[in-house]
Amino acid sequence: MLKPESLREELRVGTISSARGAKREMVRRAIERMTGRFTIGDLKRACPGVSYPTLQRALADLRRTRKVRCLGRGPNAEWERIKG
Repeated sequence: MLKPESLREELRVGTISSARGAKREMVRRAIERMTGRFTIGDLKRACPGVSYPTLQRALADLRRTRKVRCLGRGPNAEWERIKG
């Protein structure tokens, strides 16, 4: 029989581990659900627990593959999905 401490440790370890790239995938899915223009702030609210640098990397990847485009500069820059 597991002691309560061991059970808590097992549960904690099970919830922390995630597949490599899971957070970027979460960002991609959030962008797919967005309608119209969005900001990084909108993404941050849609993807709690994802760091700002991870959001930036995900947007850069999508921009490179021409799935999104940036419509401005700075923290309030708007982004939009490219249809097609």
